[in-house]
Amino acid sequence: HVYRRFACLICLTISLLAIARSSISLNHKHLRRSVIKSRVGNRRFSARRPCFDCGNLYHGRPSLLRVKATTSFRSLQGGGVSSSYITGLYRDFGEEEGVRKLRDDARVLHDEVSMSMASLDKASLIPSESVIKRISELYSRVEQLIPLQVPATMMGMNDRTKGVVTWKTLLAKVQEIERALRHFSVFVDACQREKEVSAPEIQFTDDMKVKVSNKVILNIPLNSKSRVYQEFTDGQSLVLGVRDLNLAGNGVGAQVRVPLGKLRVDRWISIARQKLWWMSPTVSGNSKNKPKIIPKESQFVLGKVEGDENMYVVLVPLVDHTFRSSLYGKNKKNKIELSLESGDSEIKLQQVPNSLYISAGSDPYELIDRSFDFLSTFLGTFKTLRTKEAPPSADRFGWCTWDAFYSKVNKDGVRKGLQELRNNGTPAKFLILDDGWQSTGLDSEKEQAKTIVDNDAPVEDLRENVGAADLEGGGVVAPSDFSDGNLATRLIQRFYDNFVQPGELNSAPVRFWRWFSGRIIRNQLVEYFDSATDWSKRLQSVEANEKFDPLNEFVGDLKKSEGVEFVYCWHALLGYWLGIDTKSEEMKKFSPEQRFPCIQPFSGGTRYDANILKVEPSLAWTPVCFSGFGLVSREKAFDFYSQLHAYLKNSNVDGVKVDAQSVLSVLGMGDGGGGSLTRHYVRSMEESVHENLNDNVIACMAHASDNLFSFMRTPLVRASDDFYPKDDRSHTQHVTSCAFNSLFLGQFALPDWDCFHSSHSFSLLHATARAIAGGPLYVSDRPGNSDFEILRKLVLPDGTIYRANFPGRPTEDCMFNDTQADGYSMLKVWNRNNVNGIVGAFNVQGWEWNRKLHDFSNNYRKKTVPAVSGSVRPIDVHGLHSETGAYIMHSHATQTGSYVQSQDGLDVKLDPNEVDTITVAPVFKTGDVQFASIGCPQYINGAGAVLDLKTTE
Repeated sequence: HVYRRFACLICLTISLLAIARSSISLNHKHLRRSVIKSRVGNRRFSARRPCFDCGNLYHGRPSLLRVKATTSFRSLQGGGVSSSYITGLYRDFGEEEGVRKLRDDARVLHDEVSMSMASLDKASLIPSESVIKRISELYSRVEQLIPLQVPATMMGMNDRTKGVVTWKTLLAKVQEIERALRHFSVFVDACQREKEVSAPEIQFTDDMKVKVSNKVILNIPLNSKSRVYQEFTDGQSLVLGVRDLNLAGNGVGAQVRVPLGKLRVDRWISIARQKLWWMSPTVSGNSKNKPKIIPKESQFVLGKVEGDENMYVVLVPLVDHTFRSSLYGKNKKNKIELSLESGDSEIKLQQVPNSLYISAGSDPYELIDRSFDFLSTFLGTFKTLRTKEAPPSADRFGWCTWDAFYSKVNKDGVRKGLQELRNNGTPAKFLILDDGWQSTGLDSEKEQAKTIVDNDAPVEDLRENVGAADLEGGGVVAPSDFSDGNLATRLIQRFYDNFVQPGELNSAPVRFWRWFSGRIIRNQLVEYFDSATDWSKRLQSVEANEKFDPLNEFVGDLKKSEGVEFVYCWHALLGYWLGIDTKSEEMKKFSPEQRFPCIQPFSGGTRYDANILKVEPSLAWTPVCFSGFGLVSREKAFDFYSQLHAYLKNSNVDGVKVDAQSVLSVLGMGDGGGGSLTRHYVRSMEESVHENLNDNVIACMAHASDNLFSFMRTPLVRASDDFYPKDDRSHTQHVTSCAFNSLFLGQFALPDWDCFHSSHSFSLLHATARAIAGGPLYVSDRPGNSDFEILRKLVLPDGTIYRANFPGRPTEDCMFNDTQADGYSMLKVWNRNNVNGIVGAFNVQGWEWNRKLHDFSNNYRKKTVPAVSGSVRPIDVHGLHSETGAYIMHSHATQTGSYVQSQDGLDVKLDPNEVDTITVAPVFKTGDVQFASIGCPQYINGAGAVLDLKTTE
């Protein structure tokens, strides 16, 4: 009886304490002490984490923070947060920037410590006093705000020697600072949220299962070397990390595969890399098609939960400081692996806290939006499109010089192209001066020519007398036109086309070609790149070449005489296609170095091949491998961009198109890895564009997740591989890639669907796609080769356009359909204007990108491409509502309209490569009159003409 009364007294005391604590703005649910028992050998692991509310360490998963109705950051002062510290944040940085400044400082220190650990042969084994002091100061600043897990005495301890601070000790400290700041940022975001988000519960169980509303979607098997663990959850979002089970070891490797088991979804779509630079979609299709494997290097996966047609799950592999993650399918039964890569053979996996994000919801568009809003807050490395503004140039019709001239562009050609557009009633108010204006060249051309062709003449440019219409995509001479056509050359070309091009990375033909191209025909390949392409050239000055010098006078004249409002200039992220000329006197001030990619045998003797080679093996015989890359030093990166962009600003230029960005992901060997390197250069570029050009930048060739998760300011990003005028196989794939990629890319920036030719066999397909894309609209017509009937469906007489409000994305009912191969599905892309909606319907059956062949393939080689039919419904336009429940559906192709209810639709039939655009106009009612406004139907997106609509009695 005594024991029983004593137990009751303890329970009563605990209850009273709980009631007292509930008056605080947070309902604190501190989990009971529970050790996660997992045995590998004789080890026993437990997760120790600080509690947000009391700061104590406990074992188990993080508690769920149930936030009451608090509306500002100031409310945290009542929850135990230092008032003086928050006041300081307000005074110095403002609400959001206060925590962001801390996170940026921690990120810089993390990069420095990681790089030093990766190159201990170059650095001292003992960290410098300045680094220790900076980390200690940051630790103290953060500790005023958040209780940290690592004890303060840690700074004076080493694993082996007391009183010595090692790099490993510092890294652990910085990682803990970042973890606390990540969790705190999510906490602040939850406090500021006006209303709770309704979403199914997601959990990670002790037996390694991921569950959505108690349905298992992943059953992760145990791994002998590394283990998946829960880094964070708030019940709606789940972040998984990966760690080395040998806690005292040096890591399990720079490239690690972790099995995740079977992804239990009925249908899925994957957005995966198809090249170093670009992504494309793959869908599971349906039961009529053969099952597909989730592709290698998948950076985004959306699926329908098994057995639940109304539940979606999204998986997003993340980019941590030094490791980037991607998903790899193992077989057609949806078994998947998480692939982690640092990009530096010396940086091995010990613990990667942010590896994979998972969430679920009943609305796929809201689910994706919510997921990236969370990730933006949690990671702190990027901002979503919803926090950015599209540049004013996006609302103007534009002209790009690329496909019109390639790098042979000149002043007279630019003027002629602009004058022709203006004189025919479709004036270009936005100009992209693409590749060809910069001062570039080969390395020591005469010396290089001697070693290649053994004479004293400089390398001849074979494109000198070739018009742009006769060049291949990218402005190059086709390899078949470069060779002499003898029997040996033809046999080599046939061997390459039939065995090497479609070969896997480790196949015998590819292994042979890597040796053959690097040893036997290397000089011939270098000669081709030097004389038939621009890919071997480097930047020699930040100022314009002799064709465009002085640039300020030329740009000023265009704005005055041709009515151009915005001029963007092209440049590669690292200067030019092979970076900068390390021997140029003007470039030496940026401390450049020659850098080779992490591709054997060019990666400094290490046996390391970047994972992207599994997707694009041909990277192993490109100019960057043969000649190396001229890379501006990290310390001088901002100076380089600042000088380049200041020159453009002084030349009346308004913005830049920054190309070739994803190459950084393979240049991080010995320099902190690809993710760290990419983040540093992208941030430096963005800061310079912000200071000089008002954030006016288009990111291009930037589909590596290293780049995307670094976009803090970038407002526009190219949506897919290029428009190739001469390759008829590419056009349906181009539109399909743009539409599906926008599900993912549209979270980071506004997708740009690229230029096109208005006078082309696929011009209407491309014109319709651009009209509903919601991004910038520009062509690259050669002077004298425009179809003004097409252009007048897009461009107003004053040079403006009707741009839709959101990124164009596939409708929900075709999101998982194989619209290029199933023989009956049409691709439908929706968007919204201020009042009306719009749906583009496309027949894109036929050609698609084949990941096995690394090239386009025809799904109907032995039969005719079929016509497709389907229904376009008002509910296809997400978020569009009608107060009467009725709509007018207006077809641009037939110029006819129909009165329908929300669940009804308009039947559409399309022949191969045909398109139609359906305006969806809500019906309004005033008195006894019902009406709808469809805008200006002569334009493809004429519905955008209706800016507002109000009814009165």
